Amino acid sequence: MQINFLDGEYFEDLDLSVLKSFGALRLFHTSDPIPLSERVEGADILISNGWPITRELLELSKAKYICLSYTGYDGIDLDLCKSYGIQISNIPGYATESVAQMTMLHILNLSNRFYDYLADTRRGDWKASENFTIWKPNTHQLKGKTLGILGYGDIGRRVGELASCWGMQVLPYSLRRDSDFEGFLSSCDMISIHLPLTPETQKLFATREMQMMKDSAFLICTSRGGIIDEDALLEALDKGWIAGAGLDVLAVEPPVGSPLLAHPNCYITPHAGWALQEARQQAITCVSDNIRAYIDGNPINLIGEWGCQYV
Repeated sequence: MQINFLDGEYFEDLDLSVLKSFGALRLFHTSDPIPLSERVEGADILISNGWPITRELLELSKAKYICLSYTGYDGIDLDLCKSYGIQISNIPGYATESVAQMTMLHILNLSNRFYDYLADTRRGDWKASENFTIWKPNTHQLKGKTLGILGYGDIGRRVGELASCWGMQVLPYSLRRDSDFEGFLSSCDMISIHLPLTPETQKLFATREMQMMKDSAFLICTSRGGIIDEDALLEALDKGWIAGAGLDVLAVEPPVGSPLLAHPNCYITPHAGWALQEARQQAITCVSDNIRAYIDGNPINLIGEWGCQYV
């Protein structure tokens, strides 16, 4: 059994012995200057952490099973994979704690302006101040504020639990079950998005939705770029429709010339919410469980026509 990890540089600092127990493991870097044919050569199973599953890859590879080392599957052409007889699994739930922690970091920063204070001290502003402190307006305590959670799966629920510890009022909203979206948007002091990127959620948050929010509200997204219309977000920030945003994801990654990167009321981290060490190790465990089940003839966590969809 040979397993080729198409873009495994994110995991090479971890214990990979469980993957190696299946046979030969070849781990490639995204930047490796090698032809695709070599990257897939000899593989019985492929692992992808975002490497494009293209027609060329499927034609070059003999593998009939691909395991994604992440939760979603946006960007995967499931019909194409099925036409080649390829089964694909993902790993739901591995990064619940990691992403929830990043979400809370953005919530705390937006309410405390932590990054701005840190920049002040590193720039020497505090040292040069005539007063004992530097303080900023529009900072708020979390206790008593309403946090709207859009998408109440594992991560959304965990964010709700953590926010409750700070005394926040948690207001969950499900696109499948709830109907008064305008009422939800207008009721929240902060809204945190925890949805997959699908045709239904693409640019779900656009001009109309941001105009419905409080002008003092904050918008947070640590799930997928593309759910927020970034042009509309820029307009909302410039015109004061909302007070600020915290993003760990963008529609194009890495970003190319996005004006949001330099906006003073938009705080962007580089899609790192999933990547705490414990989460990455759990991802390897989940990938290994998927591979073991596939080898045993009972594949799990299948996506698309082969099995379940991501929720």
